[in-house]
Amino acid sequence: MSGHPGFTINWSTKDARLLDWLDENPVEREIIFQKESIKGQKFSKRECTIKAAREIFSVDADIIIRRIAQKDPAHLRKKLADYFRHLKVKYQKFNKIIGPAASNSRYEDLEVGGETHRTIERLLTDSFPIWTRLHVYWRTLSHYNQYYSSSNSSQKARKPPPSSGVVPSKARTRWQTTTSKMRASKRLKHRGVSEEVSFTPRLPVYNVDQLFFVIRGNRCRGHPHPERRARR
Repeated sequence: MSGHPGFTINWSTKDARLLDWLDENPVEREIIFQKESIKGQKFSKRECTIKAAREIFSVDADIIIRRIAQKDPAHLRKKLADYFRHLKVKYQKFNKIIGPAASNSRYEDLEVGGETHRTIERLLTDSFPIWTRLHVYWRTLSHYNQYYSSSNSSQKARKPPPSSGVVPSKARTRWQTTTSKMRASKRLKHRGVSEEVSFTPRLPVYNVDQLFFVIRGNRCRGHPHPERRARR
C-alpha cells in the first residue's frame, strides 16, 4: 500500500493493468527499465513513466486517482517509480532463493516437475505471483537480475541456419563447380572419353615455323634478344 493525502493506492489490484501496459508498450517499457537514459533517444525515462502512470490510472475505479492522473500525472509517476523499486527488491529476493541457474533461465525452459520448478511454483503461490512476467523483462538486465552479467551475452550470437532456398556464396560456388564437372564428365562418357582425359588441360601444339613466330612475337612485346641488350 502507498499512502498520500486524499487517496491510497492498492497496487495488488493494479498489477495486471500495469503488466498489460508494459506488454503493449515495448518501446516505453525498454526505456523505463534502462539503467540510464540514452542520449538522443526519442523519449526520456521520465516521459515514459508519466505516460504509463497517466494511462494506467486514468481508468482506475477510484475517482480521486483518476482526477490526479488527469491533472498531475507527474505525481503518480513518482508513485509508480517507487513501486518499480519495490518490485525490484522482491524480484531479487526471489532470485536469491532459486539460485543463479534458474535466475538466468527462461521460466518455460525449466524442467516441469523438477526441484527448481516446484520451488518457483511454491513461491509464486505464496509470495510473488508476478515474478514470471517480470522475469521476461528483467532476466537479461544486470541491474535487476543480480545473477546476470555481461559475460552471459558476450558470446557471439550464432547466425541462424539459412533456409532451404538460400545457399551461402562459398557453398554455392563449390556446388556449381562440382555440378559443372559432373555434367562435363557425363557428356564425355557418352562420347566414350574417360574422365582422366576429360580434365587434362590441353596445351597448344606448334610446328617449327609457328614456334619461331611465337618466340619472335614475345621478343617484340618487350623481350629483346640478349645480343641486342648487350649492344645497348
